[in-house]
Amino acid sequence: MCVCILDCINRKIDVAIVVDNSESVHGGTGDLQILTSFVSGLIGGSDVDSGNVRFALSVFTHEVFNDFYLNSYPTKAQMLSHVTMLPVRQGGTNTGLAIANLNTAVFTSINGDRTDAPNVAVVITDGHSNNNSYTVEQAMIAKGLGIHIIAIGVGLTDTSELQQIASDSASVFNVASFNGLLSIDGYIRGLFVENCTGKIFLMLYCTCSHAT
Repeated sequence: MCVCILDCINRKIDVAIVVDNSESVHGGTGDLQILTSFVSGLIGGSDVDSGNVRFALSVFTHEVFNDFYLNSYPTKAQMLSHVTMLPVRQGGTNTGLAIANLNTAVFTSINGDRTDAPNVAVVITDGHSNNNSYTVEQAMIAKGLGIHIIAIGVGLTDTSELQQIASDSASVFNVASFNGLLSIDGYIRGLFVENCTGKIFLMLYCTCSHAT
């Protein structure tokens, strides 16, 4: 359970949430529901309706599906309604393609990216990518474009790929199960604060941990 303030009040930030929706995500009872609750919490706890914080959502298997872009929905309620209706999809884990999609489609002016707002991507996966070298290559391109990548693993025994994807060690998380996602909400929104203010955000209280 984390205690934190609403992030980035009166400051702009553009956030892309990238969710692994491959077959393994649907293996556990209620895992997809927990995942959508986590995504809803990130959106619900942010300053969306003022227009300061924008969210995009994409999901990936062996393909990438852009559920909504940064300029698709102007209100928090519309975003949350969409998140609750995410369909079940089948396929592999093409994390590299999902990150490439950030570079070419999500963080573009036509789809709502703002030049005066920092770009943050939250990548959530419960498996290793189909092509590690391509994934790392696309992550390097994204970071070179100024996208801060937060990498979250679920139940991974090897977090080396997360370390390669993320912008820094403080942006790598690995939880034992999908239930664990709900314990890192405050840390993720703390990173939103750091990116939109340029200042280190100190958690008042938290029981979650970083990947090692």
